[in-house]
Amino acid sequence: MASVIRRISNVSKTVTIVLQNDVPKLGLRGDLVKVRAGFARNYLCPQKLAVYASASNLAKIASERASEEAIFQAGRRAAEEASSKIGKLQLSFKRHSNDGQTLYGSVTAQDIAQAIEDKVSLGLSKLTRAPLKVNLEQPIKNVGTHDVGVEFQGKQVTVKVAVAKR
Repeated sequence: MASVIRRISNVSKTVTIVLQNDVPKLGLRGDLVKVRAGFARNYLCPQKLAVYASASNLAKIASERASEEAIFQAGRRAAEEASSKIGKLQLSFKRHSNDGQTLYGSVTAQDIAQAIEDKVSLGLSKLTRAPLKVNLEQPIKNVGTHDVGVEFQGKQVTVKVAVAKR
């Protein structure tokens, strides 16, 4: 009986797994991690957080990484094209005004962002993970032409916004 217990204690108690999702205090998606066998068997694998690091699973994950990288590169190229288009835009808005200069409402950063998405027509937030950020301290409340800074994919471009009375 003692020899059986001794043999069981010599068995490796850790297994190598590949994380399918980010797991706090353990690792990020795609990492190879050594964990206790019970933790993998009873928690990580049933929750679909990890799979055992077999040759077939490693090959599958390598192909997934390659496809994700290709999608990322395509998104980056589309973002470069979109940022060049954004820099050339001239937006125009018509709003009611009371004295010909001051607007009843205003042109907000959301209005500008929506107009840019409509004009560029690429669905920017779907292609890239970084959103379009309009740098507008206060909403535009006067008729005229205004230069507005727009940040997209870390690049700062200026868009001309023309506001006319209705």
